Amino acid sequence: MNIEQNHTQDNLAPEPSSGWTTLSTAGVVICALLIFLYPKGYILGTIILLVISITAGFYKKLTWHKNLTLLAVAIIIFTIPHIISLIQASGDISSVKKAARGIPLLLAGAFLIRFKPKQQFVYASFSLSLIIAFIIMINEQMTGFDRVNYAGFNINPLMIAIVAVISFTLPNIHTNNIKLRILTYSGLLLGASTVIISSSKGAALALLTVVLIFLLMPSNFKRVSKKAYAGIICLLVLGSIALTSIGSNPLSSRFSYASHNFITHMNSNSENQISSTAIRLELWKGALALAQEKPIFGYGTFPAQKRMGELYDEGYLARYMAKQTQTHFHSIYFQALGNRGVFGLFTVILLLLIPGYILLKNKLINPTYSLSGLLVIVSYIISGIGDVSLSSTLASITYFILMTICISQVSNYKNTALYAKANT
Repeated sequence: MNIEQNHTQDNLAPEPSSGWTTLSTAGVVICALLIFLYPKGYILGTIILLVISITAGFYKKLTWHKNLTLLAVAIIIFTIPHIISLIQASGDISSVKKAARGIPLLLAGAFLIRFKPKQQFVYASFSLSLIIAFIIMINEQMTGFDRVNYAGFNINPLMIAIVAVISFTLPNIHTNNIKLRILTYSGLLLGASTVIISSSKGAALALLTVVLIFLLMPSNFKRVSKKAYAGIICLLVLGSIALTSIGSNPLSSRFSYASHNFITHMNSNSENQISSTAIRLELWKGALALAQEKPIFGYGTFPAQKRMGELYDEGYLARYMAKQTQTHFHSIYFQALGNRGVFGLFTVILLLLIPGYILLKNKLINPTYSLSGLLVIVSYIISGIGDVSLSSTLASITYFILMTICISQVSNYKNTALYAKANT
């Protein structure tokens, strides 16, 4: 069976109920458009999707799948060390809530498996969300860009979420619908431009990694001509190069500055040259020290901050770290290791790898969604090196939403039978 036949299932599968399918499509579309529309848009979008799913559940219109069980296991295990941290440091309920945000979305996953939303509308809505993010960025540039207060958003989590949506949207450039292809190309280019203009190093590195992996993946997985891929890659690269020369603090300068600071810090361990790179390196050094002292479950968030202060007083951290010991560790890996020990780090890795395993195992059911989900995971693996992407509010909920969509759509129970029939 050729690769084109793999994609005939969407056309072959009968609609179980046009009304519920339309409703599931509307729920995902609204959620996608609200993510970047305003700072708390993800809350309203998620609530709308869940209300629709709860209503479907009331009418017994949900379908559970073993893939949702695996995803549930990953999310619950990820939540456990946060609960242990809460017990160790009473009052730290916020991290538990953020870690458990994916659990309610399992209900939406059971709804989306039964009534899969229209794929073209889903990708179109996420492309539009990237255009919305670009419009917000342009408005910020005109009114006075401020990385600390970016239209009510925290800039780093916002850029991580944007890169995740770009990663999700990227495989849709193969669509045969010309209008949707133009919309997708526009969303990708403007989304990449937003990241470049923001000068967010971690997000830009994740975006570059995703694009390179996407370009180098086997063509039979992508189902599109090399010419089409070369076109979109060149468009993104040329647009990025042009935009790096705009502004007083371009991204290229930030990368150059970060590289210089890293080399200086490693060679001389300068006590005077403070920078975001130097602060991160000191925080990571402190996280390793905490993990050595309490390797299994860690100190817990607040005790870890207290211990970091003690390490500073003992002279273990650089002098410029006086006000930095009470912050997070600027990395999902060191954040987990410093606060929640080796078990916490293990659960982070599981939360990234289990969805990846599901998507790879079921890639023939819906290759487009499978590739979208895998690229999203790659973006979080890379951005998580320098940012707490699975702890930040917007970035973490974006991950859970995109994973729910992708995993539900490669778990569609009707498509499995159709694929087996087409393969005979």
